[in-house]
Amino acid sequence: MVDAVIDVVAYLTVGLLAEVLALIISAVLWAIVHLAGHEVAPTAFGLFSAVTLLFAYRWVQTEIRNAFDAAVRNGSVRFENSSTVITYVADDFADRWLVLLHIHQHPKLHG
Repeated sequence: MVDAVIDVVAYLTVGLLAEVLALIISAVLWAIVHLAGHEVAPTAFGLFSAVTLLFAYRWVQTEIRNAFDAAVRNGSVRFENSSTVITYVADDFADRWLVLLHIHQHPKLHG
């Protein structure tokens, strides 16, 4: 049960990161348009924000996967015997938190 909750929290964390990125990008765009003296229709701005959220979510997921792949290549991740279960992630790996998110999103990696 605890593992399932941790897995859900990992996906929610990724969603939250994507939402923050999308909000920042949308706010910057709104500020630029507003400072230029123009207005954007609420529907167009909402559509832009929704599409930006999807792109941001994919971007975060890609960064998580790239961090995991780099950790495997560098030997910063250890597997249990010849299985896919991970037993160790190096503390000094730069993107360790991204690797841990990837592991929690894929239950087969943590058993």
